Amino acid sequence: MQPDESLPSDLPVGALISVLYRHRNMLINARMAHLGISAGTFPPLMYLSHHPDATQDDIAMRLCIDKAAIARAFRKLEEEGIVRRMPDEENRRKVRLLLTEKGGATVRESTAIADAIDQEITAGLTRAAHGQFVASLRTVAQTIIHL
Repeated sequence: MQPDESLPSDLPVGALISVLYRHRNMLINARMAHLGISAGTFPPLMYLSHHPDATQDDIAMRLCIDKAAIARAFRKLEEEGIVRRMPDEENRRKVRLLLTEKGGATVRESTAIADAIDQEITAGLTRAAHGQFVASLRTVAQTIIHL
């Protein structure tokens, strides 16, 4: 869609969320490709960066993402040298995920890129409107989780 085109005024909330999600993912894919990060690997990587030593199962459950998709995402991140797997000392069937040194640098750079994308896509909002927008999204997300 070209910037001068407007969305139909009767699009339901779900369609608007989908437009935001898909276009933001396209931007992430384009701007993070040089890091070995995609829209599919970015959220699990961010979760791991805030929850060191998490397992794939932990991340799949918290992000509501299929376990197989999480496994593929971390396999790719491991191939890129961004994470490494380490068997859990208490339960050898569990595997802990750890950021590598490269992973730490990748998190910092990808976070900066994501922040820039978010600033760009919300540039038309005032500071107050931006705060309300984020608060509203958080409320809607919390509501849907509990349905």
